[in-house]
Amino acid sequence: MGHKIRVMFVDDEANILSMIRRVLRHEPWEIEYYNNPQEAWQAIQKKPVDILVSDHRMEGMNGVELLARVKATYPETLRIIFSGYSEVSTLTEAINKGHIYKFIHKPIKEDELRLTLRRAAENVMLMRENQALAEKIKAQNEELRQLNEELEARIEQRTRDLYLRQKALETAQAILDSLPAAVLGIGMDGLIVYCNTAVSQLFDVQQGELLGQSYDEVLPRVFVEFVQKVMKDGNSKTWQGRLFDQPLFAQFNTFSSESSNTGGIVLSVICYPESDTATVMDEGESGPKNNMRQCR
Repeated sequence: MGHKIRVMFVDDEANILSMIRRVLRHEPWEIEYYNNPQEAWQAIQKKPVDILVSDHRMEGMNGVELLARVKATYPETLRIIFSGYSEVSTLTEAINKGHIYKFIHKPIKEDELRLTLRRAAENVMLMRENQALAEKIKAQNEELRQLNEELEARIEQRTRDLYLRQKALETAQAILDSLPAAVLGIGMDGLIVYCNTAVSQLFDVQQGELLGQSYDEVLPRVFVEFVQKVMKDGNSKTWQGRLFDQPLFAQFNTFSSESSNTGGIVLSVICYPESDTATVMDEGESGPKNNMRQCR
């Protein structure tokens, strides 16, 4: 909760201050009374008040001058003036110099005084609430600004990462397409998921025509058998022999991707110098097995 509303009355007539003290004795405010405007001004400088009520005619400094000083230094203070004058010139001066919230005419009516001060206090509370709301909105806006900056930074980083990843994929694709070896990817479901340019040349098909087809329907039987073996035992294998009227060397390797939870077989095929045998070898072996097959 905020501090109590502070009210100051300034009037050089002791009986007026006494009457005010009596009328407002039950109000929940901190109230100060001064009969000297200069002393009141010094007190305000030490500890500003929420509501200042001053008489107009006083010795040394009149009420309009005091309220004008307060308005210039503490503009949030509500300013009320007592005045026994009803001349337009007096009211105009007070409005222009002191930006008066309210006039209370002398002789002072107790009910009017009490009602005016209560409304002024309500106004002060409303201003406090508005200020607190404005500060809260400012803090939330600052928090939102920081969140937006963080989000923009993340988006920028994400965009950069995606760009680099895309460039890496494009580079990898270009490298694979430039290889003299035919590279073909087979998913664990048996569908062909990748083939480079050399594959289309080897199988004499349009690039991409094999994508989505089952490997056992489009690959030579010898390749189908090796793919099945690698899928079964997970060991990489190699084969060399003659297919499509040319000597070939084929390698069958497994692959997996943790990020996409996928895996399968990579088949790479290249031409090799003429030979009269076909060799099958498991990965890690230093020499051929006894199950060498005669190439056809």
